[in-house]
Amino acid sequence: MFIKTQLILLALISVVFSQTDEEESFLFVTKETVNRFIVQDKELTIKYALYNSGPTTIFNVNLQDTHSYPSDKYELLVGTLTPKWERINAGVNLTHVVVLKPKQSGISNSSHAIVTYQKSEKNTDSQVRK
Repeated sequence: MFIKTQLILLALISVVFSQTDEEESFLFVTKETVNRFIVQDKELTIKYALYNSGPTTIFNVNLQDTHSYPSDKYELLVGTLTPKWERINAGVNLTHVVVLKPKQSGISNSSHAIVTYQKSEKNTDSQVRK
C-alpha cells in the first residue's frame, strides 16, 4: 500500500527555550521525507536540517532517530540514524540525509527525532529538542 508522505507533516521545528542570556544559542531542527510515496523495497530518503540561530557555537550535537525506523522494518542503505557533530558554529545550516528501504508494505508511523546538544564547551547540561 502506498503511503503519501505524511512524514513531512511530522517535520519537527524546535521551540526556543526562554532566553535569559543574550549569549545563548538555540537550535532549530526539521525532519522531512523527500519521497512523495513510501514503497516497499524502494529507496526512502529522509532529510534532517539543523540550524544554529544563536550568536555562539553549540557543542556535542547528537541526533537520535532509530525509534522511527527500526531495523526490523527498514534497511539502512546510506547514512546513520545516530549522527554526531562535535560543534555547529553560530549561523550555520547543516543537512544530514539517510536512505532507507522499507522491508514491508502497510501503514508506517514515524515520530520525531531527538536532538541533544550543549550550549557551551564548559556547560555540561544538555539541551533536548524533540
